[in-house]
Amino acid sequence: SKAKYGSHSVLVVDMSGSMRRDDVNGARCRSDGVWTALARDYVKAPLERGERGGNDLISIVVMRDTATVVMKYEPTTLILYNKLVQMREWKTIRPGGPGNYVP
Repeated sequence: SKAKYGSHSVLVVDMSGSMRRDDVNGARCRSDGVWTALARDYVKAPLERGERGGNDLISIVVMRDTATVVMKYEPTTLILYNKLVQMREWKTIRPGGPGNYVP
């Protein structure tokens, strides 16, 4: 049987070439700012306030020239927080290429 969950958030993150720009205060580039904000504001802070927990799932789709699912059904825990912080290092995916957006 499937485990019960409280919520499932699907986040779409732009990782096109423009995310390399260094115009975000406190971050080395836009992508660094996104992963830091998601880790801190969408995972850690709600965990600390008791608003989210392991039964709340998060999936992340990265957009470049195509869409790629980089995290699927991750429980909202400090393990996810650490995974998001690691995404800042570009070892998993680097900003690059055009975006996939319709004008």
